[in-house]
Formats: sequence, structure tokens, C-alpha cells
Amino acid sequence: MAYQSLYRKYRPTTFDDMVGQSHITRTLRNAIAGDQLAHAYLFVGPRGTGKTTTARILAKALLCESGAPTPNPDGTCESCKEIAVSNHPDVIELDAASRTGVENVRDEIISRVHYASISGKYKVYIIDEVHMLSTGAFNAMLKTLEEPPDHVIFVMCTTHPQKVPQTIRSRCQQFDFHPISIEDISGRLGYIANAEGVKIDTAALPLIAKYADGGMRDAITALEQLISFAGDDIAVDDVEGMLGEVDTQSLTSFVTCIAKRDPVACLQWIQSQVEVGGDLVEITRSLQEYVRDMYVLSILGVSGGVIDRTHDEIEALAQVGKLFIGPEHIARLLNLIDEAMTTMRRSTNPRLVLEMVLIRATRPEHDVSIEALAQRIEMLEKGVPNISSPAAEEPIPIVEKTTETVSAQEVAAPIDQGRAEQIWRIALSHIREVHPSRYPLFADTGASFVEDGTLVISYGPSQTFRMRQAGDRDNLALIASALLEAAGSEVVFKLNAGDEDIYAPVVAIDKAEPVEPPNVVTQEEVAQDNEAPVFAESEENDELMEALNALGATIVEAQDTTEVE
Repeated sequence: MAYQSLYRKYRPTTFDDMVGQSHITRTLRNAIAGDQLAHAYLFVGPRGTGKTTTARILAKALLCESGAPTPNPDGTCESCKEIAVSNHPDVIELDAASRTGVENVRDEIISRVHYASISGKYKVYIIDEVHMLSTGAFNAMLKTLEEPPDHVIFVMCTTHPQKVPQTIRSRCQQFDFHPISIEDISGRLGYIANAEGVKIDTAALPLIAKYADGGMRDAITALEQLISFAGDDIAVDDVEGMLGEVDTQSLTSFVTCIAKRDPVACLQWIQSQVEVGGDLVEITRSLQEYVRDMYVLSILGVSGGVIDRTHDEIEALAQVGKLFIGPEHIARLLNLIDEAMTTMRRSTNPRLVLEMVLIRATRPEHDVSIEALAQRIEMLEKGVPNISSPAAEEPIPIVEKTTETVSAQEVAAPIDQGRAEQIWRIALSHIREVHPSRYPLFADTGASFVEDGTLVISYGPSQTFRMRQAGDRDNLALIASALLEAAGSEVVFKLNAGDEDIYAPVVAIDKAEPVEPPNVVTQEEVAQDNEAPVFAESEENDELMEALNALGATIVEAQDTTEVE
């Protein structure tokens, strides 16, 4: 016997065999049992979701030899077997993709529809891809479709209902076939693998189901391809290598590294995917779907019911989502991944694009976008340290009020770089309020504690000149005053730019008072200065003074003359 594809071999033969379309099978069964059959049905849905299969099962229910019409055809009688292989004389299957014209409709439907059925009570027309019919063909069908003979039932299937004229759709009962869930597809694949004597890793089934994107036929075809590839023992690595899908457990580990802001681990994970021949574009797509589901869960919770994943995967997503600061943090990561997807499609180096996005995601301090700055502010508000190494295991105490001053006991606590940034940020706010003209000298600087408790205010290596300006006596006193206001006690500090340091003298720290703005020069002082001679009298500049006096006299004369005129 010739080899038969698995999707044909395991095609459902009864309503009980149908997977994932219970709302349709229940409605059809009740209609058959209650003798409320419509004369025309329109089955709508994505490919591989069971439209044509359901149409054949409906035909079996109407022509089954065990007592037609019946909501439970046996699938074993001669009529059911003939319908299964498209050989029953009263079930006419038409492919509208190859018979699109008016002549085809006239010859195969209109001219024969009034003939009595041969072996059963009904005659069933199954028209596949009905949206491919021409406008003229649809118009020719209208009258027949609206008032067919009592023994005729039309079942039309399409993946593009918007292409079917409204005049046709209004004459039919429409059934919408939904994409089949990952759990339902996984269960069916496990049944088929067991029936075929194939051992398959349990974690591989959801990967195949996710690859099928809601289509049972695509999933079974992928399973068949994997059997040819890996034999009777299919592992997760086989699915990842052939289909390009990434195991959810592996993605969970990867996203955990992102949440903990560990760029080294992220880059190592990318390297491992490249070494096994993974498609980075497909990997990024899988990552995008994972983070999207995590974001939805962070908004709606586990009970939202809008995530098409297994129960275990949903639980893992919820746990990883708790590692992020909040939904806004996850949303920023999702935006970065979307940006990477767009760029990778036209880039000659997709790996570099993905790596740069991961660096921006794990090191928001290196990103100047508004979203990154917002994330950094939120990190500071919640006491998350601004670190450049893998995240510390010790939890950081949450700061409830960042606008208030920090107590001296908190400053004396063990070194906390997040707290250093917090103190300096509050001090900067104080400087900007008290002396806005001096604030630019200290803007765009960072702060950190060193081992001896000194607060280091860091300038860039190219900002030495600005640091020296900030390091004069008055400015150091201003900093000391602002730090006292922020920390509640005196803070020893220094300025740093590259290899150069400026230590604040003790007197500046002791002063710890706001520095008054420089004295404003009055108009009287300016007038007194104008009366003073420009040059001191000496023998060396007598000639120059005479020349200047002569020039001044000439100018005065010219002004007087002008005023008279």
C-alpha cells in the first residue's frame, strides 16, 4: 500500500475526533438532532483548522447508513468510507480555485442541482476556496443558493471571508473556525506520535504546536518531517534545529538574564544559539512573542485568559515578569525588541543589531532615550543599584520617598552605590533651586562611594576644565551645603575627571552653608570706575596719551556739531 501522509491518515472521521472546534461541532450536532438544518453553510477560518474535514463529517452525518441523518455518524459504513475518500456520488466536492468561471458554476451546480440524490436522502455540495469564484459565478449562484431543492445542502469553505460577496454570505449560516490552541495541538501530536511508535520529548510538543500557529495540519506535517529527520526518538534540540523555534525554558533563562541586567550572560546565550546554527531573526521573533505574553500577564494577571500557552509556561512567565521593575520596564524591552526586528531584516549583521539592543536593555545608563531615562529614574526611586556587573543577590531596600532627605544613619550604612546616586540627585536638585546659574557645572555627573566612605562626584575624562571650575572654594562649599541638605549630615567628597582629583578641603565641608550669589555691581560703582583714568601717567605713554586726548577732543567736537545741526 502506498504511503499516506500523517495528516490524511489521522484526519478526524467523526465529530468526536474534532479538536479545538467544540462550538461548531456542538451546534451542528444539535441542528441535526433537532431537524433544523440550514440549506447553506459558510465555514470561515485559517488554514488547517478543520473546515473541509467538518464539511465531510457533516455529509457523513446526513448520509450515514446507520441511521441518517444522525449527529453521531459511525465513520465505518460504506457511505462514510466513500465520503472520506471523495468517492460518494451524492457528495460533490468542487475546488473553486480551479473552477472560477460562470460556465463551471452553470455546468456543475445549476444544471445538476435539481437531480435527485442517488443513494441517500441528501445531496451535499462542498465548495472549497469559494472566495476564488469570479463575480459572474457568484451572481449565477445567487438564485440557486437562496432557494435550492429541499434535498440539497451547500457547504462553502474559505480562508478569506471578506472576498465573498455580502449577497452570498447573507444567504448562509456562517461558522468561524478558531486557531487551535497550543495545548490542543500538543495533545493531538502526542496521540499521533504514540500511535506511530515515536518517542518524543514532552517539551518538544509545544514547540511544534507554536510553529504551526494554530493550524493542526501544519503541526502534523511538521511532526512528520521531524520523524524523517530524527527517526523514532525526537528531542527538543531536533525541533529547535529544524524548525528554528526556541525552547520556552531556554527563553525563560535568557529573559531572566535581561531582568537581572547581566549583559555577559545575554551575549553568551546568543553565542550558544549561533553555534548550533540558530536563525537569529527567528530567535528574536520568539523572544518578542515571549516578552509580549509576559507584558500581557503583568497587566492582566494569570487569570486573564488571553495567552495561548500551556499552564506551566504561563506560570514561568508570571515568575519571570516579577523580576522586572514593572510593566513599563517590560514595555521598554518589548519596544527595543521590535526595533531590533525591524533593523535586523535589512542589516548585513543581524547578530550585532541584537547584541546592541541587549546592551541597551541591560544597561539603561548607556542609553540616552527618554524611555531609558525614565527607567533609570524608576530604578533610583525603588533603590535598584546602577551596577555594571551581574545583579547582586542581596535585595536593595526600597526608598519610599526620594524627595526627602536621607538620614545620617542611612549614609553610615554599608556602601550602597544606588544610595550614592540618590543622595547626589537630591543634592543636585538643591543646587539647581538655590543657585541655578551654577547648576550646569555639576549637571551630567555621577556619584559613587569608595571604600573609605568618600563620595566621588565623577566627570567625564574630557570634562577636566569644567571640573576645575566646579572645584573652586565657593563651589565646593556649595556642594558641601547641598550634600548636608540631602544626607542630613556632612559628607566627605571629592571631584574626579579621569586621573585628576580635587579633594574638598575640610573648611569647605565645615562651612556647609549656602553660598550667597556674587555681589551685583551698582551703577554708582560703574560711574566711579568710568571717571578713573584708563592709563596711569608715566613718561613711557605720554605720546600715546596725547594722541588719545586729541582723538577724544575730535569725537566730542563731532558730536556737538551733529547735535547743533
